[in-house]
Amino acid sequence: MKMMVQHFLSSEMMAVNAADYLVETARDCVGRKGYFTLVLSGGSTPRPLYELLASSGYAEIMPWSETHLFWGDERCVPPDHPMSNFRMANDAFIRHVPVPDENVHRIRGELGLPREAAADYEREIDDFFSSCDEDYSGPPLFDLILLGLGSDGHTASLFPGSPVLLLTNHTVTAAEAPESAPVRHRITMTLQTICNAERIVFLVSGSSKKRLVRSIHAGGGDAAAYPAAMIRARSDLVWFTDFGVDAGGVILDWREMPGE
Repeated sequence: MKMMVQHFLSSEMMAVNAADYLVETARDCVGRKGYFTLVLSGGSTPRPLYELLASSGYAEIMPWSETHLFWGDERCVPPDHPMSNFRMANDAFIRHVPVPDENVHRIRGELGLPREAAADYEREIDDFFSSCDEDYSGPPLFDLILLGLGSDGHTASLFPGSPVLLLTNHTVTAAEAPESAPVRHRITMTLQTICNAERIVFLVSGSSKKRLVRSIHAGGGDAAAYPAAMIRARSDLVWFTDFGVDAGGVILDWREMPGE
């Protein structure tokens, strides 16, 4: 596995480079196997990327009819709720591009129990990959997963100290955010599922997270407390930030990273 770290001068530049990487990956996957699986992230950071995907420059070259959209996590809210990850992505780009409705695999956060919603989404994922490969037995292999980074080092809805970090027998699970979160009940892909992806892209915005990112990349004892530091990928692990050149834009091989 290789890790690439790139720091840009603005969130707009970060979004453009992420969009280029995403479209190139999508076209490569469709050319090789006929479809592309993209796992979306929530929060505000990926919105500029999503809006770019809906712009004419990208919407016209993106293979939407062969693209299948999934979500890394969701809050237990209806799809029209202001805190819904689905709603954010749908408003930003999905409803503006010609992706078939059947290719949009959202998490049904409105279901009564988080465990019920998690089991429902696990079936959705298994059904899709079984339709692509009759010998599929899990875990799923997504082409590209987008992730964010919380100020506490969480990613998706994998929070520090959560028991769900240890799960190895589920693709999706119910999870709880800290008490301070506006919506505590969540559904999230497990660490095992995320780490089985071919490629993973972190999008990190805001200079307040610069020290956290440096700690994660340096490795060592402190980094072990952050779920984001546990993320691996089969092929490429990419970090895009808008920290600017003072953070040192570099490309590194993961095996050369300190502490690995």
